[in-house]
Amino acid sequence: MSQSSVEEQVKDLSSSGFPVRKGEFSKDRPEPVINPEQYSSDLWFYRWCRNVFRNYPIVSKAFGARFLCDACHGMPAFIVGIGPSLDNDIKELKAVKKRAIIIAVDAAIRPLLANGITPDLVVSFDCKEEQRALWKDIPADVKVPGLINSCTHPNTIASWPGPVLFFNQYHTQDELCHRILPDVLPDIGQIPSGGTVGNMAIMAGHLMGCDPICLVGFDFCLQPNADGWRYRAQDYRWTTNRGAGIPDGWEPTEIKELYDNDERVSRSFMIKGEGGHEFKSDPELKFYLQSFRNIMPHFKVPIVNCTPKGLIPKMAFKDREDTPEVCYPAMTITQAIEKFCKTEYQAGRNVLAHLDKIIPDPRVSA
Repeated sequence: MSQSSVEEQVKDLSSSGFPVRKGEFSKDRPEPVINPEQYSSDLWFYRWCRNVFRNYPIVSKAFGARFLCDACHGMPAFIVGIGPSLDNDIKELKAVKKRAIIIAVDAAIRPLLANGITPDLVVSFDCKEEQRALWKDIPADVKVPGLINSCTHPNTIASWPGPVLFFNQYHTQDELCHRILPDVLPDIGQIPSGGTVGNMAIMAGHLMGCDPICLVGFDFCLQPNADGWRYRAQDYRWTTNRGAGIPDGWEPTEIKELYDNDERVSRSFMIKGEGGHEFKSDPELKFYLQSFRNIMPHFKVPIVNCTPKGLIPKMAFKDREDTPEVCYPAMTITQAIEKFCKTEYQAGRNVLAHLDKIIPDPRVSA
């Protein structure tokens, strides 16, 4: 990465409101060397680059996000994040079946399945190998299609239990996203993110032509419950051989290597939202909200806020005169279903349910 490209990148992201830092690579070390006194544009650059070239034999033979372009034109979509409000709201999603599509971030697949809801598509972004723990031990007959980042760890890709498609991330203005990925994998398509899987899931729905796009579990803040504060919804694991007379089933779990609620709460702080209401946030959630605010208006995504207790204001854009509001008023999932999901679609209305029969599995011969 040239110094000029770094400077341009920092200027570009800073003007967009992103917290950015500058990083450099050492010839003597395989990992990035970070100067703590500077700002780094991308701590993950090396890992992303390494993974995409390791994945090339598979991804170059696979179907990409472009295959899904306008695949669900005009259909409502519910994008499911993993915010703590999902625990209370998730059962309302059962009424969505055949009336809209459900797109989940990878961390939401097990909570959905544990509550009897099978998403139509799961989006995964992170490059850590540990990410595959988010779908570990789900029943073998669950074959949900996964739309996966081409920079994902190879072992994570191998572990996905359903059909796979890929996309190139457009996370920052670095040379990986701006030049390398489009040159190495020019056919699969690129999805902008601002560094969050939630944004990518929203943009995937937008790419497929969904209208409107209803956000569930997009709190962008911690929520109180009987045990204190939670920054994310409850996770579950599928458990077998639970003892005499106890059938296989879902049980609550927590994977501290990927998410540690106590640690996140320890770093939390109070902030003021729209109307002066106070919310508890942390550095990550604050960044996710800022990223969301900077990206969505530019694509004019028709968003419905179905997380009314969260921090998505009317749409967090009121303080930006240069940005038109693109959101409907906040409403519950049930209200959104009644307003936007008036048509029951036939099984063949969208291609997602049939991807296991349509697209070949590029992992089989790799």
